[in-house]
Amino acid sequence: MSEPKHSVRISIAPSIISTNRISIANSGVQEVMEEQSKSASQNISIIKMSGDENARIQRLSIRSQPKESKGSMSLSAQHSALSKRISERKSQETPRTSKETKKEKKKKHSFDIIYGEGEGATDYEGKSIQRDTVTQSPSSSSTAEPSSSESNKSIENEVGQHHGEEEQQPEGDLEDYHEHEITDSGRISSVLSVEEEEVEEEETPFISVFDRLDVERPVLDVPDVITPEMLKKISVDLGQIRLCWPKKEKIRIDFMPNVILPDGYLMNTNKEKVLLLYTENFRVQYHARFPNRKPLLLCGDNVAGQRKMVCTTLRPTTLPHPNLSTWQELASFVADHIKYEPLDPPTKLKSRLLSPFVVFRKKIGHSFEMSTALCSLLMGRNYNAFCVYGVAARDVTECIMIRADCPFDEKEVEKVVEEKVEENKKYVLKAPRDLRSKFLMAMEQKDAEKHAAEKEKQEAIRRQKLLEKEAPPHDDLHCRRLHGWVCIMPLPEEKDTQPFFIESTTGMAHPIDSPAYCSVQSVWNNTNYWVNLQDDSLGIGNHSFDLTDISKWEHILPGEPIHDRIHNRELEMEDDEEAQELNQLLDEQHLDMPEPWSLRINVSHQDVNNRFPLGHKKTVYKRTVVEQFSPYSQDDGLVMKIFKYSDMDCTDLVSIEERYKNRSDKWCKRTENIATSLITEYFDRGREDNVKEHTFYKHDNEADSWRTIEFYYKSRFDCLKVINHDLFYLQEDYVNREDLFYFRRTEYAKRGEPPPGFIEGPRRIIKRMVEKFERNKNVRASDDIAIREFDYVARKISLQFHYDVGKITASTRVFLKPPLSEMVEGVSYKPELTYGYQAEIGAKPPKNSTLYALLERQLKDEEEGMIKVRHVEDTIAEFIRVRALEVLHPKLDVGLFNREQNKENRRLMLEKESEDRTKKEREIEDELDYIRPYIVREGLEEVLTYQQALRVRNECLREFQEMLLKRANRLQQQFQHQLAHLKKRRDWYNDEVENLTFEEEQEYFRELNQANFVMHCMDLRLIRWKEVVPQRVEALLRFLDMHPKLQVLKKRKHHKNSRFDKPQNTGASKKTGTKAQKQQ
Repeated sequence: MSEPKHSVRISIAPSIISTNRISIANSGVQEVMEEQSKSASQNISIIKMSGDENARIQRLSIRSQPKESKGSMSLSAQHSALSKRISERKSQETPRTSKETKKEKKKKHSFDIIYGEGEGATDYEGKSIQRDTVTQSPSSSSTAEPSSSESNKSIENEVGQHHGEEEQQPEGDLEDYHEHEITDSGRISSVLSVEEEEVEEEETPFISVFDRLDVERPVLDVPDVITPEMLKKISVDLGQIRLCWPKKEKIRIDFMPNVILPDGYLMNTNKEKVLLLYTENFRVQYHARFPNRKPLLLCGDNVAGQRKMVCTTLRPTTLPHPNLSTWQELASFVADHIKYEPLDPPTKLKSRLLSPFVVFRKKIGHSFEMSTALCSLLMGRNYNAFCVYGVAARDVTECIMIRADCPFDEKEVEKVVEEKVEENKKYVLKAPRDLRSKFLMAMEQKDAEKHAAEKEKQEAIRRQKLLEKEAPPHDDLHCRRLHGWVCIMPLPEEKDTQPFFIESTTGMAHPIDSPAYCSVQSVWNNTNYWVNLQDDSLGIGNHSFDLTDISKWEHILPGEPIHDRIHNRELEMEDDEEAQELNQLLDEQHLDMPEPWSLRINVSHQDVNNRFPLGHKKTVYKRTVVEQFSPYSQDDGLVMKIFKYSDMDCTDLVSIEERYKNRSDKWCKRTENIATSLITEYFDRGREDNVKEHTFYKHDNEADSWRTIEFYYKSRFDCLKVINHDLFYLQEDYVNREDLFYFRRTEYAKRGEPPPGFIEGPRRIIKRMVEKFERNKNVRASDDIAIREFDYVARKISLQFHYDVGKITASTRVFLKPPLSEMVEGVSYKPELTYGYQAEIGAKPPKNSTLYALLERQLKDEEEGMIKVRHVEDTIAEFIRVRALEVLHPKLDVGLFNREQNKENRRLMLEKESEDRTKKEREIEDELDYIRPYIVREGLEEVLTYQQALRVRNECLREFQEMLLKRANRLQQQFQHQLAHLKKRRDWYNDEVENLTFEEEQEYFRELNQANFVMHCMDLRLIRWKEVVPQRVEALLRFLDMHPKLQVLKKRKHHKNSRFDKPQNTGASKKTGTKAQKQQ
């Protein structure tokens, strides 16, 4: 029989699972078999592989001492019948050459792996796995050490579990299905080849391995005694693993029509084949050691159907998008961009494991594919990320978020800074004696504790009821649902950081002891695969995630990653043989992980902007419903809408929150309280009015209604921070002003009830205005105003000055304004209309001139304050009008480098440029005719005579000269006027220089500098005019000479010149011509 195509034979020694792994050494199996031959009841399943690869594989179940039953035979009779069949078969066989006989002997003792009924030995989807033939040489088996006593006992107790069973293998070549041949106590039923029958080829339907195992097997004859030679032969054959590696043809992927898959998707390299063999050997031994554990996820089929190791599927990739740099952003993007596909059934693994590149193209995947994609992106950003395989709760596997808190709640915690007051312990008053009854105080304390305990009890009952109401329903598959997620472990330099989980389907982080995860079976990255050996019956909160601890974590590949190794290579132990072997081991002489076969993840800028494949996403959290939209998918820029409810059923709406992006008005968020109808709008920086927050009631859109407007005060010239506006008052708060003004409150009279002496108009009547100032250290405290109040109804101005250092009182001053009849011209001051208090003891009363100046300044500030208040009112009204237009007609901003959204803008820009170009060309073609007005004014025809053209030309030159003369006269008049004004101001200054104040003198010099600057500019204009006038006249003459309607002047001038320049030859004799020339 010829060897199958694409098959290789590799001799490997089975690996050892920590210190308690089962050794599959053939010597150990031989000892076990010898002990089993002494047992009274023994079951051995024997498989016979025929010489032809297309022949059926027959299974014979041999029982050493079968029970007496109907139709059974004695042991001797069975032995004789079996010997007779073997002799008959040998007599019928044709003689063969020695080479063929050797080949047949090699193939005769081949064994197929058959998965048992245990939980750990099942395939991922019941499918056969492609294998190649790996023969364990007898020499290696003879040198292997025997296994431990516990493993031998397990082998002894579990060999031949499938007695009385018969398996039928499908016909066809070995490339059409996967065959397994390896010893696995309790998991593998092996059959010794004792006879060979030729069966005609016939087409049979595909039958699963599990269906074959359940078929009843007839009892066949067995020999009385199993010889040691037979056991040795069994031990040699049990070390074989047969795998087939057919190369996949290039296929066409529906969701990737323009992508050509490289060879890494279609075939396995030799190193990947060795890794798969190593992985299969590890899986068999692991499930033999831990038969009750979940099956390991070690390999998966890619998009081309090729089996790949999970570690090689990871492909670290760094995306070139600045908004995808942290683990929060990456996890959120993967959860939003990829649609989650739950496992069906949830207790069974899928054999499919697509690469991250394909997952992002397909935009759909199960938990292991999403975790693989997220882990690849995290490793690209230098996170110590691992894929995790384990068991999770139902809410996690089915992506039910109704019992999870909403991650989009922005809870702003106000930090209250307490000022520490240094107590002077030297001068402290003694506390007064407590005269209260201690008995009454004890009784009050007892009652308070009783009430507190009762309140706490009621609160505990309420919390318990709430927990029972929010508890998830009963799950029949609790702690059985398989799931995949991501774990980020701290780097070696991050010693204080604890590992945590990231759920790839939601993008949310969970602590290690989260109840969402029941157990962890294994973790892996792109360097190795670790299996968790810790007990998970009490949860995973106490598990250690130190992967270097081999008593808790078992790795597949013997070599640790280079950064996890601890060894001292500087020791000089060259003479020691053991040291040399150790150095050879540390010199990378072991199987390491192959390079990733997947393509790099490619996420376009359009995918990042769209984020959601369908344009939107709706998620129901605990008492919250969140609707998310892709940017630019909504006309008003809405990207998220959050509905908050008071009950778990989401029926009683409490508030609505809307979030916006890319709006030209910088509107970013809007919150609405349903109960109070209170609306708060939030804005980003960049608005013209620098508004930060706007709070108002939903149905009050009038300018006089209550509202609060907060500004970015650092961006405003007036440093206005907050405006609190109501029907009866207007309050303004300022920050860091140069004039130290920080507060103004204006009170209004009620509509329809004007104060006495006031007439109500379109604006509200101001009753009172209060202004506050900070301390000016350059002025005395008695002269530095702290609070200023203008009472318009009582016609009174009240001033309160700042407190001086060490003073407990402050100076005050009150001015009573005279009646309006006495304030006709200027300010009338009367000493009896003012009074005040001076905090400084012994200070002289202020002079009347000082009080008059103070009153005059306050009256001026009162008028300016009235103007500022009215300006603020107009600002509020304008803001309300603008906001109404912005909400009604929203506009979105598009970034300069946003190619997806700039297509329409680019088209419009090109159209506008084309229109401008056409307009300019039309203007050039239809050039203005400056002579046309003069022709129309004279009533002339289109064709001008010489006299008409001369008159038009002279008229044009005359008007141009008059225009230049007028401009020169105007400049001269302005210069003379400014010079006279400057002379007048100088004379005034010379006369009043002694009586001028410092402010008036500074104002004069400022005006003088401004006048000198203006005169200098006028002088420059005159000089420039004298230089430009000749050029303009020359340009006008050139234009008139070149004008087509004035060409008659040019022609006549040329005709006159030609009469004198050209000789007049009449064609007479030469003499006549010569004479005529002489006369000329």
